[in-house]
Amino acid sequence: MVYRRIESRERVVNRYCFALLFFLVTGCDQGVKVTEPPVVLVASEDERLVEFIQEKLELAQQNPKSDLHRGRLAMAYDANGFREEAVTTYSQAQQLSPNSFRWPYLKAHLLAAMGDIENAVLNIDQAISINPDYAPAYIQKGVWQLDQGFSEQARESFGLLDRFELDRTQLQAVSTYKAVALLRLEEPDLARQLLEPIADDSAHPFITRQLAQTYRMLGLSDQASNRNPSSSESSELKWADPEAASKLNFVRTFSGMLFMAEELIESSRADAAIEILENLQRTHPDEVSVINNLGIAYKLQGESQRALDLFLNSIRTRPDSHLLHFNVGTVYEEIGEVSKAIEHFQEAIKVKPNLLPAYDRLIQLLVRSSRNDEAYVLILRALRETEGNAEIFRLAGMLAGLQDDWVQSTEFFRKVIELEPRNIKAHTFLIRSLLSQGREREVQEALDFTRKIRLPQAAFDEFQNSGETSMHATQSN
Repeated sequence: MVYRRIESRERVVNRYCFALLFFLVTGCDQGVKVTEPPVVLVASEDERLVEFIQEKLELAQQNPKSDLHRGRLAMAYDANGFREEAVTTYSQAQQLSPNSFRWPYLKAHLLAAMGDIENAVLNIDQAISINPDYAPAYIQKGVWQLDQGFSEQARESFGLLDRFELDRTQLQAVSTYKAVALLRLEEPDLARQLLEPIADDSAHPFITRQLAQTYRMLGLSDQASNRNPSSSESSELKWADPEAASKLNFVRTFSGMLFMAEELIESSRADAAIEILENLQRTHPDEVSVINNLGIAYKLQGESQRALDLFLNSIRTRPDSHLLHFNVGTVYEEIGEVSKAIEHFQEAIKVKPNLLPAYDRLIQLLVRSSRNDEAYVLILRALRETEGNAEIFRLAGMLAGLQDDWVQSTEFFRKVIELEPRNIKAHTFLIRSLLSQGREREVQEALDFTRKIRLPQAAFDEFQNSGETSMHATQSN
């Protein structure tokens, strides 16, 4: 038997000690031999959590042959953060009912959350073998295969979904992640066919980022620039998955309720998230994480002014919150108040100097406002304070070029290519920068590299045009 004690309070232990001892001693020695469920002696100021866990534990012990009660105990452990005990208890439920889909499926999600993708895939394969007609299982398996670097296998998993009728969230996920697999397999034409029909229906940054990468691989630099998301946030897609969502009904902790709301927001169910978050705000009125998520949910519901009022009111008491300033900046940017957006992104960076998403949005706003000198100074600061990203290095290269600092521009574009080897725009400007310095041998090396990684013909046309323009400018000088 596995025990875990977490700051247990004496009265909680005393209250249940005799009952636990009784069930652990008597047990059940008939039928399937399954060990006793793991026991967590929970200490919490929230009596609801203590009583909820105890209720599920007692039911599992009173019904030792029931996979339902054992599985519900696992879900209670899982939903409230007792992960190791949850894995053990899901396994026990599987042993009690080997033909149940739910237990290996939920266990797979938990293992993935714990970083064990390999065993997560094994468990989801077991679930699929039990019920091959549950579409979200194939989506999730494909995403995990992408995480493992198995692009061809992921493509096959997504292909198995052709026979299903998918809802909007599922269709977006399948199209986008299948496109990710195709991009990794160097098939951008097929990726484009999947992404373009859904991109106009969604402003999700993950989708627009994949489409921008697709255009870059195809040599369509202008389209790529138009599709660059305004944020460097890397949140991935969520999709309807009733089985995975079922454990959310077992959440009883504050952190669990907050996580549930965040999951709902990611799944485009902001209305349900608002209900949870407004209840949490009543009991935790000064909790910044609640306020931030509630404001984001309001914004997703089209209530930008309500979100702005909430954020600004909270900033009066928490002026040191970088998240509040960042979210105020995003709302002001959305409603076209550029100067106010810039002000709050600057405040966010002042509070947290390594906040890369704030640098990203602030730099782009400065560039769009033709404040290039300020943007360049800010880029140099961002690269001192953070690791940077491809978009910031690209903007740095462009701005350095505008200041005729071709040596620095070259280094910035080399960094972009290091992060995104198939970024055609970066290769184009690197070649232009090298030609502006007369570094023809390095130009040839750069062109050889692009041939080595098999960029599309459109890229070479762009390189040639770039080279002719730069050579003409060099000869004129």
